[in-house]
Amino acid sequence: MDSEPPEDSSNSSYRGYRYYGGYGYNYGGYDAEPQEHRSLKDYIIIFRERFWLFLFCFAIIITGVLLYTLKKPKEYKSVAELRMERFGNTPIDTGNEKNQDNIGSHEDFNTWANILKSPTITSMVETRLKASEVDYNNFMEPYQKMDKNGGRDEEDPIVAGPILHEKRRIIPKRLSLVIQIEYIHPNPEIAATVVNHFAQSFREYQLDQSLKKGISDISKLGTEIQEKEKDVLVLEAKAVNYKTQFTSLGLDSEENIFLRELTVLREHLIKKDDVRKAVESRWQQLLAYEAEGRSLLDLGFISNTTHVATLVARNSLKKEELGLLAARYRSKHPKMLQALQAQALVKKELDNAILMARNKAEAEHLLATVHYKEAQRDVAIKEQEYLALEKNREEYGGLTRKLEQARKSLEHLRMLKFKEDVRTDTKNSSVNIYVDGVAPTKHFTPSLTLNLAFGTIGGAGFGLFMVFFTAFIDNRVKSPFDIEQVIKLPLVGVIPQIRKLDSFKKARIIESAKDNHVKEAFRSIFSTLGVNDASKDAQVILNTSTIPGEGKSFVSTNLAFTYAESGNRVLLLDCDLRLPNIAKSLQLELTTGLLDYVQGTATLEEVIVPGVFTNLDILPAGGRSRTPMTIFNNEYFPFLMNEIRQYYDKIIIDSPPLAAVSDALNIVPFVDGILFVVKYNTVKRNTASLTVRKLAEAGKPIFGVILNNMASKSAEYYYSEYYTGQYKKYYTSQGAPEVSLGETSNSHPKPARKMNLEQGSEAQA
Repeated sequence: MDSEPPEDSSNSSYRGYRYYGGYGYNYGGYDAEPQEHRSLKDYIIIFRERFWLFLFCFAIIITGVLLYTLKKPKEYKSVAELRMERFGNTPIDTGNEKNQDNIGSHEDFNTWANILKSPTITSMVETRLKASEVDYNNFMEPYQKMDKNGGRDEEDPIVAGPILHEKRRIIPKRLSLVIQIEYIHPNPEIAATVVNHFAQSFREYQLDQSLKKGISDISKLGTEIQEKEKDVLVLEAKAVNYKTQFTSLGLDSEENIFLRELTVLREHLIKKDDVRKAVESRWQQLLAYEAEGRSLLDLGFISNTTHVATLVARNSLKKEELGLLAARYRSKHPKMLQALQAQALVKKELDNAILMARNKAEAEHLLATVHYKEAQRDVAIKEQEYLALEKNREEYGGLTRKLEQARKSLEHLRMLKFKEDVRTDTKNSSVNIYVDGVAPTKHFTPSLTLNLAFGTIGGAGFGLFMVFFTAFIDNRVKSPFDIEQVIKLPLVGVIPQIRKLDSFKKARIIESAKDNHVKEAFRSIFSTLGVNDASKDAQVILNTSTIPGEGKSFVSTNLAFTYAESGNRVLLLDCDLRLPNIAKSLQLELTTGLLDYVQGTATLEEVIVPGVFTNLDILPAGGRSRTPMTIFNNEYFPFLMNEIRQYYDKIIIDSPPLAAVSDALNIVPFVDGILFVVKYNTVKRNTASLTVRKLAEAGKPIFGVILNNMASKSAEYYYSEYYTGQYKKYYTSQGAPEVSLGETSNSHPKPARKMNLEQGSEAQA
């Protein structure tokens, strides 16, 4: 059975047998492609393996949190709330009274909140606190440093300012003008006192700033009044001199008459202009509606007329009546026709009323325009008459107006100063303390619930980190992911861990059915090897491993029992000449074996132990050899392999581990395929990978890896269909006793009992 030349070892597959059969993690499922990343099952296995490490880390964090919570001094939080009132701008800025809001935007509110956070307010609180020696000492007591003798450290004293600034919290509430002040202190009474000091200091600061600005405004107003009084005196002196000079022109007698008449006409013109503008606006709106084709009923001055409003109401009633009749009668019914006629009449009246209202609006517009032009003409005539009178006294009129304006401005400034004096004398702060701080009865920190919640989250996170960190640095093979992605071989089967059985019972676990889980695992391996052309036709299968103690002999023995149980004529050949274990594990008392046959001191009939199990014969090692390579390279060994091929369907060879010695490589040319046994959580990944690379270079197909001795709890995630409680009931259910194929089939011929080397040569020829 010659194989093809080996491929490039740099390929991720080994000699074309990568993921033999296309099996992934669930080797019975025939996945088309192997998973390139760890699956959820892998992570669950990692977690289950290190569950106690997780609990240990979790317990450390929780214990630390509890100790911290129990040892940390209790602190109490007191809360006060302020509300910023809205006030107007100062009169010196706009000249208007205080009827508008002072805090006009969110930025203004945040400005005051930042002032409350400033060191200025903290300094004011410290001053207030120092005013009471008892409160100050109680406040500083938890923070005082102690010297070596247990007294207070006077060389490095602690001041209150930084502590006050650090422990207070200023929280502006969203969508409101409320600011919340919080303070935390081990003494609940002091916490309430300090938070109230903050509220009162801020209120005083705001009032003080407001009073300073008011006094500044009053001072500016006083200066402006003095300057304006001087201007009025100068203008009055000029007016007196001008009237004295032009007394003969009769300025006083005619002036008042023309001024009164002109004033009346101008007032009349203003009223006519207002009327014209209002009518003009309505008329332009009406024209715009007509141009857009919109209903004139949408105009208030049209729809609100008495006649139109009445007809609109009647039209709505008719429409409702028509809707009710339409639900009962058809369109040609007399009552429907009568109702339609009545509604049409009302609609026609409504249209006529709207047209009349429209014409009325147009007439009002024309009439208002005419009246406005007449008033303009009257004012123009009177102004011409007045200009004639004013021809020689234009300067006097200008002087008079300036004087009047100066007097009004002076009076206005005096009124503003008077009001500002009154407001300054009666000014209150715009900061209202509507929630005073009170001494809390329940401590704020430490919070047992909150600390336990954070401890639980932190402990779980730290535990998971340690679990996966240790798994990351652990270089041992322990999952199908390691096998398929690191060793680059398919997973043929997983054998769960066996407990409380000696080596003899383990070697015959298939025969005795001591552990149904393990028995079913070997059956699954048998099925997996039987569904692929490369392995189902293999007659000679070599079992090897990386290091000693991985269970390859256990796998070889029970795999031979499994094949024999299925009706195959099987020979179990022990080629581990350095540490033979097959005969010992099966408790066979032998003196001859493979060594005797190769050395020519015994025949094949003498070294084979027949009938160990139905269809199963054993060819033990027959002793130990320090130089197994000379045995396997002996000319008798190939004759032996050819001879036993003629009499057995399956030949299972137990060989030495490859990492320790290279004996198995001398056997590889005589086999059809290789099974690689890896003990769970024992061999390192790089060591196993190098061993597999050696096997791959031999040019024989590697059917895959058998993961041995996997913890049962971890194996459940890969073979849940076998290891669940329901499947266990299937094993223990009442019924007929299990009968293997080996017990009912005995058709295969047994090897000749008298056979020597020459006979084997003739048979081969």
